[in-house]
Amino acid sequence: MKKLKDIVLTGFLALLAFTACREETLIDEWPVETGMVSIPFSAEGVETKAINAGGTYQYATADELNINNIFVSIFKKVDNEWKYLTSKTGTLGDGSFVGTQSSGSFKLTGLTLPLNTELKVVAIANPLADKVASYAKMDYVTLCKESVSYPSDLGGNGFYTFNPKTLIKVGEENMTFTLTKGLVSGGKTVSLKQLAAKVELDLKVDLPNTEAPVTTGEWAFNWVSFKIVNVNTASKLVIPVNPLNDQLQLRSSDEVSINQSVTEVKIPFYTYERAKVTETDLNKALSVEIAGTFTAPKESIDYKYSIPINPEYKAGESTNGLIHGNYYRVTGTLKRSTGEFKIWVAPWASKRVEANFN
Repeated sequence: MKKLKDIVLTGFLALLAFTACREETLIDEWPVETGMVSIPFSAEGVETKAINAGGTYQYATADELNINNIFVSIFKKVDNEWKYLTSKTGTLGDGSFVGTQSSGSFKLTGLTLPLNTELKVVAIANPLADKVASYAKMDYVTLCKESVSYPSDLGGNGFYTFNPKTLIKVGEENMTFTLTKGLVSGGKTVSLKQLAAKVELDLKVDLPNTEAPVTTGEWAFNWVSFKIVNVNTASKLVIPVNPLNDQLQLRSSDEVSINQSVTEVKIPFYTYERAKVTETDLNKALSVEIAGTFTAPKESIDYKYSIPINPEYKAGESTNGLIHGNYYRVTGTLKRSTGEFKIWVAPWASKRVEANFN
């Protein structure tokens, strides 16, 4: 009988120890103090000051700031690792997400989070629909390994590569919420940056001078077609601050024909980030191919231009390669003899549009 008592007592102590461990784990998993918080998110507009633009500014278009769907994941620091805590998926105005007071801004409301805890908030605006379910409950390291690929067809009605209305925007911010005199504080605005880089061709046409009776004014440049080659359609979802995107999937847009006489060529388009290629690999560089004809009453000359967009680092002017969230303005002149082109660059992330909601 004594042995039986010992066994029962030992079993009881083991159960008590197990219960105590479980309670400690639960307390560690979710701190006793929590608070209801709101987190604002803001897409940073394009505010560029191109070196040759005379101090003028250019902002993002409404389409580029457009937000359709939203995914937000929140992580907490556990043993120096960011572990999944909770996530929200939805659209603006569905109850959890409030917006928009200004284009590209929204707020996540009514969220109960632990206080005095290091948190990381990651937001993805316009995520690929078939990816959202898999993002939920990923820890931060796993989410950072995710990649995205643009749908199979490039171009569409009114755009040449990516649809500006569905550009993916990603942002993250660390924050710790505290409670002071009944008020929760410590929240920060999460700035969203475009996952794509923007390229804009702004080219002039130099009409030839000829001997009388043909004059410069009688010449015209009939822009026949253009094609955008080697667009990168694959990217890491969360790109680290320093390393370049290591995902590469090159594709070309369909040839676009515009049969009209032009004196300038303006083409905006988008590509995912990619490194600068070497001079021996220029056939792999992002480029625009333009075919046109210089015409006059008694003369016609066909010309083809291939414009590589492969920026090389220059302090204050450009970066090596095409960086996500940056805006590249390619200026130049289309001539009969040759083309002269130059790339100007500025961050596509200068003007913050704050989200302020009542």
